[in-house]
Amino acid sequence: MKHTIHTLPILLAASALAQTAPAPAPAKSAWTQTHNLALATDYIFRGVTQIGGDGIAFSGGTDVSHTSGFSAGIWAANQTWTPDVGSGLEVDVYAGYTASLGDLAVSLGVISYHYQGYNAANTTEASLGLAAHGLSVKYSSSLTDYFDFVDSSGVGYLDVSYSVTASDLTLGLHYGATFGEGSQESYNDYKVSLSYPLGGYTATLAYTDTDGFDSIEESDELVFSLSRTF
Repeated sequence: MKHTIHTLPILLAASALAQTAPAPAPAKSAWTQTHNLALATDYIFRGVTQIGGDGIAFSGGTDVSHTSGFSAGIWAANQTWTPDVGSGLEVDVYAGYTASLGDLAVSLGVISYHYQGYNAANTTEASLGLAAHGLSVKYSSSLTDYFDFVDSSGVGYLDVSYSVTASDLTLGLHYGATFGEGSQESYNDYKVSLSYPLGGYTATLAYTDTDGFDSIEESDELVFSLSRTF
């Protein structure tokens, strides 16, 4: 009886604590999803306008990423360059894997470009990239003919980019080199951009230019865009 008398209050207190203890927090998901939207005065791809420099470019997409380094997404934009089609839609599907080696990020990826009403231009590329301290270098190689250029499988593209941010203003510098195959010419493209947060969006002013692409007479252009990721 003596033992029971001393134990009863302890049991009652433990029961009360058990009833009032907060529920455990739900486990955090290993997956993250983000969405993006943008509005621009032109859609420039590797130095070349995709809407003829006439009109407004709309784009948007969604991406998923896993803590293991795997990511995938889909992105779409309007375009007008496909012959005999006029205004159409470009839809890109992509996936990749990124691993960190200290401050260095190493990425492998594949992307497939699809064009509404113009399947001959559909193109798939594989890429290898390195990035550290604001500097990134990526090399892509087409696994198919390159946007309907004849005998152009194996066209390469080197993308060297650097960005630095100070007082919310981001300076971006880009150099690109296309290594032609078949009827696709080799040429270079350049971009200098300034970005600044504006009312929940990112406002960007970018100057682009190319050289060595004989089929493009006027390639330099100033492009303004508003974008948001959420």
